[in-house]
Amino acid sequence: LSHPFDVVKTCMQGDMTQRQHAGALATFKALVNAHPGRLFSGVGWRTFNITATVFVANEFCTRFSPVVLRLSERIGFRQTPSEECG
Repeated sequence: LSHPFDVVKTCMQGDMTQRQHAGALATFKALVNAHPGRLFSGVGWRTFNITATVFVANEFCTRFSPVVLRLSERIGFRQTPSEECG
């Protein structure tokens, strides 16, 4: 859903002198007029990248949280309830 906004932002960042892309709305209009599908170029890679990152983070938390808990208990680190939320 946010991919077209990232494409507009990337185009604007690539045009440091603002010769082609003077603002966000002008950049959006230029991309739509040139080729509307360009707003979604790279969406496959971005979706894969986000999905893979979430998968790896979830696996890490699932597999290593018991290890981290045991280590923290072994070294005497224990959070009080007020430290967990604040």
